[in-house]
Amino acid sequence: MTGRGAYAEAVRVGAPNAVQVADRWHLWHNLVGAVEDTVVRHRADLRPPTEPVDPGEVVTDTTANEIDCGTSTTNAEWPDGRLITRTRERHAAVQQLVSNGMTISAISRKLSLDRKTVRRFARAHDVDELLTTTRIAGPTLLSEHETYLRDRFAAGCTDAARLTAEITDRGYRGSAKTVRRFLAPLRAAHRTRPAPPPAPSARQVTGWLTSRPDRLTDADSRRLTDILERSPALTALREHVRGFAEIMVERRGLELISWMTSVDATGSPALRSFAAGLRRDLDAVTAGLTLELGLRACRRAREQNHSVESDMSRSFSCALVDRDDR
Repeated sequence: MTGRGAYAEAVRVGAPNAVQVADRWHLWHNLVGAVEDTVVRHRADLRPPTEPVDPGEVVTDTTANEIDCGTSTTNAEWPDGRLITRTRERHAAVQQLVSNGMTISAISRKLSLDRKTVRRFARAHDVDELLTTTRIAGPTLLSEHETYLRDRFAAGCTDAARLTAEITDRGYRGSAKTVRRFLAPLRAAHRTRPAPPPAPSARQVTGWLTSRPDRLTDADSRRLTDILERSPALTALREHVRGFAEIMVERRGLELISWMTSVDATGSPALRSFAAGLRRDLDAVTAGLTLELGLRACRRAREQNHSVESDMSRSFSCALVDRDDR
């Protein structure tokens, strides 16, 4: 028999005419513990998703001299295609770096473009000035492998030597240097991508889940909403917590069985364990969540038996309410 069960049995033997009433403070305290265990179990959901590098959003270059190298499509086939998109993106990138105070040489190194090309982009206030003079080059050795390299880089493979070996197996006959130059702008875009905000701690999220929604700051409320949108498990947990809070605050103890049934069906292991503990002292818990007098009586008993309560800080504490006092 557990310590809690022995305590309850002693009460039944020593005071058979008394009603056991669970202390609501300890009920909530134990619920919070189950919530935290569940949050820890799903802590991967707390981290904001890392957005992969979108190869279509960055500028690539296979010769570092011509803005249109590395393509394999003619002007007739591609009047408004990737070349125009690439030219617009490069112009925007160069203009942004110029506005940030970077020199032509620094931009050239960062984007792996020839200084003359960078200077031309920097001087063109309107991208249309570039589009009217852009020429289409023929295919290069890397052309047919560009899509593969972009996809592999976006998937997390960023080692130039490895990628060179992979496309060599696919028929590439160029050098590793060409591949490195192709990857350079992708690396630059990846390095300048802002770092995602740190994930909140399990204790923080537990606090958000067990607090009244109107007491959360706007920032915390938004972060909790973001987490719940990507975590069905924590969304279900939030609903169970709200249901128990309503039962406790509104003293609807008779609805506890229905709540536990719902937890059994969709609750986390920690929450189901919490519900199992409630069932072992169901009468006392129901009384604690129903009787108006119960809380005051529990407080008096706890004050009178503080040493006993200290030994039972992780268990449900019961006070005795004489039937004539209900």
